[in-house]
Amino acid sequence: MKNLKYLFISAMVFLLTSCSTQNFYMSQGDNNKNEPKLTESSNDEDKTDKKEKKDKVSEEKDDSEAKTKVEEDSKDQKKVIENEDKSDSNEDKDMTNQVEMSGKYLVTDIEPYAQKGYYTYKQGKKMGGDTYNNFFALAKYDGGEYCSFNLKGNYKKLKGIIGNIDGDDQSNFKVSIIGDKKELESYEIKEGDLPIEIELDISEVKELRFEITEGSTSYHTYYLGFGDMEVLK
Repeated sequence: MKNLKYLFISAMVFLLTSCSTQNFYMSQGDNNKNEPKLTESSNDEDKTDKKEKKDKVSEEKDDSEAKTKVEEDSKDQKKVIENEDKSDSNEDKDMTNQVEMSGKYLVTDIEPYAQKGYYTYKQGKKMGGDTYNNFFALAKYDGGEYCSFNLKGNYKKLKGIIGNIDGDDQSNFKVSIIGDKKELESYEIKEGDLPIEIELDISEVKELRFEITEGSTSYHTYYLGFGDMEVLK
């Protein structure tokens, strides 16, 4: 009887132990099934965060590139404006230089305020085969024929052509160019010679005078031509 009771108790203990073990493993199985879901959910969140960060980085990169492009365009536009300003400035300087270097012609732009034996020609005249539209002449009588111009000290250089006039009777001339009562230069023009080109410094000269210094014993009048006599600043 005692043996049966012992066997019964042992069987019950074994049965209870088996049930507890089975429940434990089943519980562990359920836990293992739940873990992948949690892991998968965590992975999805990580992917979402990475995608958001990537999108944010991409947006920041696009914004940075757009900002850089705007800055580059602004720099290019500034360079274009600076180049245009420089070009305009150079053009203004060129125009100023052209105006200054073009100067003014005696007779055409500046008329003499006093003269003796002085003549002008609307159609110009030829000397040495070349035509000069800015032209005047001094007759050769008894000497002292002249013309005087008021330059007001505004010019630095005088240049032009002096010679016998084509088609007129030729003669020998002596002529002086005088600035403010002081002789700047004198020239001797011989009949049959080509006209000569002159260039003089007339800085600060106010009164500029051209004068025939040697007269003629002939009853015939001879004329000395002055072509394109130009004063420059």
